[in-house]
Amino acid sequence: MSRFLLLLILSLAWITLCVASSGCIAPAAPIIATETGQEGGTITIISHPPGAEISLDEVFRGLTPLTLEDIPAGKHVIRLTMAGYESWSVSLSTGNKQNETITAELIAGDSIVPVTTSAPSVSPHAAPKIHVDGYWEYPEGRVTTENPVPLVVHTEAFNTGTAAAREVTVSANFYYRGRMACWNALNLGTLAAGGHVSRKSLVSCTLPLPVSEEHFELKFENIVLKE
Repeated sequence: MSRFLLLLILSLAWITLCVASSGCIAPAAPIIATETGQEGGTITIISHPPGAEISLDEVFRGLTPLTLEDIPAGKHVIRLTMAGYESWSVSLSTGNKQNETITAELIAGDSIVPVTTSAPSVSPHAAPKIHVDGYWEYPEGRVTTENPVPLVVHTEAFNTGTAAAREVTVSANFYYRGRMACWNALNLGTLAAGGHVSRKSLVSCTLPLPVSEEHFELKFENIVLKE
């Protein structure tokens, strides 16, 4: 028997002996559990008065009182806002399964509402107050079938304020079926406090013909006072 064949037979015999006794089988590798991440924490938010808007990291989450669940561990910013009160905010860090309760005492603030006026004040205690009204008609009662259509505007203006108004102008706007068809600026001159002025002006307007008068409307808008 050759030396190689003898070594082969001895190797096979040794492997068979190992398998039978299980002494040569490598032990199974232990199963290692992997962490899937930390569980979220819980934050309960209370405010006095209640009903404030809650923003968590600049994202709206609801109104107080409210409990936010599954908040990731880490740093967060909570902001409360409510009409008539100053905004309130706090920075906090949450840990795994951590429960937090936050109570905010909101401070009342001044509510500022912008106000616009149609005419500038002459003094803190005196100001003009202009009211304009009027109507339109066809010249001498005649209805034309060609554009532009001539129209007569009758304007009545009153100053019910306590100061004179200089160089009063108003826009006579014609609307047809709810949409503006044309406009004309009318100069009403100076109006003293408590004064009245009457004007009759001939204007023209391009309209879809024939005109349905029930859908044709005159409005006096954009009153302007020049100093």
